[in-house]
Amino acid sequence: MDDVSILTKLTPIVRAVFHDDSLAATPELMASEVSEWDSLGRIRLFFEIERAFSVRFSPTEVISAKSIGQIVGLIETKTAGR
Repeated sequence: MDDVSILTKLTPIVRAVFHDDSLAATPELMASEVSEWDSLGRIRLFFEIERAFSVRFSPTEVISAKSIGQIVGLIETKTAGR
């Protein structure tokens, strides 16, 4: 998948998880900019991403990703060759 496809698919997930219809999944969107992107929000976000993209993340990946751009990179790596 390419960046645009991933971001398009991520936007409704981000909006639903964080209960904010104004959010757009952009590579620049940082966890620190979203009030509900706390530890529980992070787990909910990654759970929904795993379901939507049929991928699995390690605990280290979940903890270390601080932006949508980093998450997109993880998704690209995990979906390469599909």
